[in-house]
Amino acid sequence: MPSKFDTVVTALTSEEEFTPKWSKFLSLVFLLITCSFTFFTFTKPTWFFFQKEFTLKPGIVEAIIGITLVTPLYLRNILKWSMSIYGIISFILILTVFSSLITLAEGGDSSSIYTQALIFSAILLSWLGIRPLPGIAWILVLLACILNITSVSQAMGNFGYVYILSGFLGILLHSGLNPGQLYKEISSDFGKTWRNSGITGSSIKEEISKIKK
Repeated sequence: MPSKFDTVVTALTSEEEFTPKWSKFLSLVFLLITCSFTFFTFTKPTWFFFQKEFTLKPGIVEAIIGITLVTPLYLRNILKWSMSIYGIISFILILTVFSSLITLAEGGDSSSIYTQALIFSAILLSWLGIRPLPGIAWILVLLACILNITSVSQAMGNFGYVYILSGFLGILLHSGLNPGQLYKEISSDFGKTWRNSGITGSSIKEEISKIKK
C-alpha cells in the first residue's frame, strides 16, 4: 500500500491533463482571483514624501479599450465563446482582467486624465487601422506605461505577482493553449496593432531628430 508521501509525489508529478470541466472551473477560479484585486486599495509614493491611494478598478475608458483588445481574440477563437452561463461569466471576467491591466498601465484609477486620453486614442485608432497619429505618440504611450507599471509594481509588491500569475493561468486554462502558443497568438494580434500605428525604426529616428531640432 503506497504511503501518503508516495501519493502526494504521484499527484504532483502526474502529467495527466485536466478534464474540460476541471479546466473551465480552474480558469474561472484564477480569473476571479485576478479580478478580486480590483477591490483592493494600494498606496504609491508621489512627489516629495506624499503618497497617493489607487485601485485597479477599471472605468468606462478602460472597459472600451479592453473590448477592443478582447474581441479580436474571440474572433480568432483564441478565447472561447459560447451562449452559456460559463461563456458569459468567462467573458465578464476576461474583460475585467484586460480592463484592469489597462488601469495598471495608466498607473491606477487615480491616474491623470491626459494619460487615459493618450492611451485610449493611440490604441483605438490603431485598432481601427487609422494612422493620423505621429510615431512620437506611441513612444510616449510606451514610456508612460513603463513608468506607471514600475510604480504600481512597487506599490503592489507580492500581490502584483499573484495578480499577473493568476490572470495568465486563467487565460491559459480558458484557451487550452500552452504558454508559447498563447504568446504567439496574442503577439500576432498586437503586432498588427503596432503595424497599424505606422511605427518603424526609421519613423522613430525621424521623430527623435525632430524633437532635437
